[in-house]
Amino acid sequence: MINGKPSTGSSGFVYTHWQLEPDTGQKTSLGQFWVPLSGFVALKENLEARYYLAVSTNSFQTGSIETSLKGLGDTRFEITKSFAENRFFISAGVNLPTGKTKLAFSSGRAIIELLSESFLVYPMRRFGEGLGFNGTAGLAQSWGSTVAGLGISYDIIGEYTPYQNFGKYNAGDVFTAEFGLNTHGTRTALACGVNYLKYADDKTDGKKVFRQGKQIGLSISGVYDDEKIRINPSARYTIRGRNTRFDSNTELIRDRLRLYGNELEVGLEVGRYFRGGWNFSPLLSLLEIDNNEANFGDSKVLSYGVSLGKRFSERILVGAWFKILSGDTDNGRIDLRGYQISASLLAVL
Repeated sequence: MINGKPSTGSSGFVYTHWQLEPDTGQKTSLGQFWVPLSGFVALKENLEARYYLAVSTNSFQTGSIETSLKGLGDTRFEITKSFAENRFFISAGVNLPTGKTKLAFSSGRAIIELLSESFLVYPMRRFGEGLGFNGTAGLAQSWGSTVAGLGISYDIIGEYTPYQNFGKYNAGDVFTAEFGLNTHGTRTALACGVNYLKYADDKTDGKKVFRQGKQIGLSISGVYDDEKIRINPSARYTIRGRNTRFDSNTELIRDRLRLYGNELEVGLEVGRYFRGGWNFSPLLSLLEIDNNEANFGDSKVLSYGVSLGKRFSERILVGAWFKILSGDTDNGRIDLRGYQISASLLAVL
């Protein structure tokens, strides 16, 4: 909740390019240009709304084969109401199916599979889904400069047709429980959290085909800010359970395997403030993903770069980032190289 804050809107772009070079076989590359639009609207006291939509263009090449995929993602709206001096809140949201569906299987499948790889960093990993709804309830309690919060949510995912001449697909609903704790001093702040996700069965034409494993996420971050220098370390660890695959005809269990390895990501940002509202920050992060149980090895991705920001007034803030991405996956059998360029604009309305 951001009660008392004015309405804001933000947009920008992110261009991400990855190249995968296996020990044997052809090089593959995928570039994505992504433009989001999001905002926060203060409707009245203790009542706020949020919205989000995005569009992306993706260019794929493997050997001499080139293809592309572009279109809108789904549009999301959410309204949140708080009670008892912001100690309790409820929210309800809707996912409108404005995104691209019924993709050409031969070309679209290869792009979607790469976008979904956890060792590749892309801001838009999927296009359209079905009409969906979500609800959240939470509570918060403060003790001086320390605040603890607990929330639960449920996402209903609607069915849609992902590819041409493909059946109706319904990704499993998602239950989420979260707990967070943060505290701050004059120049420092510390936040930590834990979340738990449980997924229902994915279905095609009403028949079970897949169930994603349970997931637990742990995170911690800190800030030191003396109005000259800002230091922001962070870390997160994701524990993933075994996935279940079903026979598409009989719905009997085919196997239970951990198809996605556990993830550890650590990051560090060190910023310097300058006159005129400028700030400059070197960025560094490392992502490590364990091997899975389907004979795919571990992954390591190093990201480093810089960010530059400028506050033009109390109502306008702009930023730009550049990152170099490098690493390998499948126990070093595939080299990864890439870069990311982005810019953003935040306006107080």
